[in-house]
Amino acid sequence: MKELATVLRYPSVGAIRTAAHRGRLPVRLYQFSHKRGKFAKVEEVAACLHAMESGNKT
Repeated sequence: MKELATVLRYPSVGAIRTAAHRGRLPVRLYQFSHKRGKFAKVEEVAACLHAMESGNKT
């Protein structure tokens, strides 16, 4: 989550959590039964960054 906040330019992990809770995070978060925390797929983050660079919304 910390890395995701940095890459997507959110001010904190709390801001990522709030955006996800409100349905405004541009990538989907996944939770795995054998891991703590939530994760985003690298491919989805890359697609989001590409869309942001192109000026499109996802």
